Amino acid sequence: LPLDPAQGALPRETPVFRAALRPGRRGSLFVINMKKYIKEIVITLIQLFMFYGFPMFDGPVNGLEMVVLILLSTVLLSVVLGAVSSQRIKYMYPLAVAVLFVPSVWMYYNESALIHAVWYLVIAFVGLAFGSIIRKIFA
Repeated sequence: LPLDPAQGALPRETPVFRAALRPGRRGSLFVINMKKYIKEIVITLIQLFMFYGFPMFDGPVNGLEMVVLILLSTVLLSVVLGAVSSQRIKYMYPLAVAVLFVPSVWMYYNESALIHAVWYLVIAFVGLAFGSIIRKIFA
C-alpha cells in the first residue's frame, strides 16, 4: 500500500485515513482511533477509580473489606469487558490492572500489599476468560 509521508506510516487506503480526509471532518486520527476502544477505556477508568478513588472514601470499611470489594469489582469489570468487547486489546486488561494497582500501594498501603497486584492479575484474567466464554456462547 502506498504511504503518505505527511501522515507518517498510515496507508492511504485505510478507512481511518479516508475518514480523516473527508471535508468538514473535525478531529484528529488519534480521536478517531480512540472511539473504537470506548468500552475498554470506560471500564479501565472505573477500575482506576476503584484503585485510587475508593480508598479515599473508605469510611467504616476496614482494610480487608476494602481489598475484598476491590477484588470483587475487578472480577465484575473483567467479566463485563470480556463479554462486551470484541477488540483484541481486551487481553491486555489483566496486565494493565496489575500495573495500575502498583502505584496505589505507596499511596494508600505499604509494601506488603504488592502481592495484591498478582491477585488482581489472576482475578482479572479469570474474569476476562469467563466473560469471553459468555460472549462466545451468546454470539
